[in-house]
Order: sequence, then structure tokens, then C-alpha cells
Amino acid sequence: MKALLLAGGLGTRLRPITDTIPKCMVPIAGKPLLQYWLDDLIAIGCEEILINTHYLHEQVDQFIASSKYRDKIVLSYEPQLLGTLGTLRNNQSFLDDNPLLVAHADNYCRNDWIGFIKAHQSRPRECNLTMMLFETDNPSSCGMVELDQQGVVSSYVQKPQYPTGNRLANGAVLIAEPSAIRQMIDGDPSWNDIAGDFIPTRVGKMNSFFCTDTLIDVGTPETYKKACDIALGKPSS
Repeated sequence: MKALLLAGGLGTRLRPITDTIPKCMVPIAGKPLLQYWLDDLIAIGCEEILINTHYLHEQVDQFIASSKYRDKIVLSYEPQLLGTLGTLRNNQSFLDDNPLLVAHADNYCRNDWIGFIKAHQSRPRECNLTMMLFETDNPSSCGMVELDQQGVVSSYVQKPQYPTGNRLANGAVLIAEPSAIRQMIDGDPSWNDIAGDFIPTRVGKMNSFFCTDTLIDVGTPETYKKACDIALGKPSS
């Protein structure tokens, strides 16, 4: 299995922290956020990892150049951000006939990765991708999900304006079969974003896996502090 880590975002909500450091490189308990992803994905057998870069990309370049995993990593610099689907379309030569793990590397995720892979391997027949889910306190900022009795996504609303009491959300991590990746690439040319444009078309054909450990969008100073506190074993305020 290969992986795509989306790491080119501007991190505007996390300023002033991200004035001088890309969001994927912010330190969590003394370790860059990106390092957590690399450690975990290499540990579960990812043979090659593609990382897209944009904002302050030189820092990511230097970090990877000195990484013990550098021979397993491909960097894809985007002078202008292409959107998550644009990144896929722009890197088709990286893809092969195996599943692809796609994740936003600006999330702090501690997860049962082997359990995630097994959930995908045992997915219902009609599903060609598996989405990681978590419980959110801020539904209006997430893709909100409902499931059927088999754990298949039965409803998906991206950043609902009027949230219901449901707290089950898209964790921005998925495992996709080559057929799903091809559907993303060959879909509507106007599509730009996996979560906003492609995922809503897969209702009824998308498996799920719930992250029972920690998944935090490190997007604001408040959530960044929460991730740091959890990583350090402190009670989060």
C-alpha cells in the first residue's frame, strides 16, 4: 500500500504560529506533526508516501532530506494549490494497482492503524473505500456522517449550516481501492475537493471505521493546544 499525505495548506486559522512554520510541521510534544504520520504509516507497511507541499515548502524539503524515511518519500511541490483532487490528478504516475491511504497531514491522529486496514479488507462488497470517522464538537466545520447497520455511510452532509444532534464526522483519512481513485480522477472536471465534491457521490458505497483514540484537526490555537496536551498526557482545558 502507498499513501498520500496532503500537507500544503496555509494554516491561516493557526496564525501567528504558522507565520513562520508550515502547519504540518508544528511541534507536538517535541516532534513535528508530520513525523507522527511518517512513523505510523511506515510502521504499517506503506512502501512509498507522496507528500504535496506549498506553503513554506522549503522547511518540509529540509525535514524530509534529513529523515530516515527519505528513500520512501516523494515530494510534490505545488506553486499554486491544486485542491485534493487536483493533487491526485497531478500525480497519477505515483499510483499503482494497490489501495491508497489518503490523509490530511495537518490532523493529529493516534489510531489503531491495523484495525483500520482490517476494516477496509472486510468492507461490504459494494464499497471501494473506507472512511475514518470521529466524534466532533463542531459539526458545522466537518463532513457529517450517518451509517446503516453494516457501517456503510448512508448520509453525508459537508459542513451543515444547521447541524442536527449527530456528532459522527469525516476524519479526513481514507483507504481507497484503485477503482475509487480512478473515479476521483475521472469524475466531473469541476470537482476540486475529495470531501466536498467526491465523497457525497459515494453515499451507500462507502465503508467506515471509527477512530476510538484521538483525531484532532490542529487548525486553531485552541485545538493545537488540545493536541499538545493529549500528547503530553495532560488534561486538556
